[in-house]
Amino acid sequence: NDKKLLNVFKNDARFVIQYFGVGSNLLREYAVKNNIYNTEFHESFKPIDTPYFINRIDIINNLYGVNSKSLSTATSLKYFYSIYFNKPILVFKNTFMEKLTDGISYAVENEIPLDLPDRIFEWYNGIDHEEFVNKIEEKKKIVDKENESLDYAFSNFLNRKDRNVK
Repeated sequence: NDKKLLNVFKNDARFVIQYFGVGSNLLREYAVKNNIYNTEFHESFKPIDTPYFINRIDIINNLYGVNSKSLSTATSLKYFYSIYFNKPILVFKNTFMEKLTDGISYAVENEIPLDLPDRIFEWYNGIDHEEFVNKIEEKKKIVDKENESLDYAFSNFLNRKDRNVK
């Protein structure tokens, strides 16, 4: 999917396609081999540097695929980056991520369309900032509440007297 994305956005001056993290050098090689110049890459980095890289982008790419149950039903870490860094996110249609990111995402067909750059450019420039921020805040509240519930349940589990721990 990343190679398809690179080909579709190839040398479109409106976009810089960025890949950060382990494996990005393989995509760098692909871009060089195919004369794709509107790109930036950075191989692995320390987790503490994640905010630096996320703050350099405008849209988070979560287009991993749909060919397996795990890809279609997973909650990606990039969802949390999206809501806590206030970034819109690209997801595939008919996935759990599409439902989860409703209002803050652009859903792409399973076969990446050739006119995707035009579609994304129009969508991104048409985002109602106030509505987007409100959706992000709603999603943060849900995640925060779920985290509190998990913390509470985990604390109760750890404090149970009837646990058999060996």
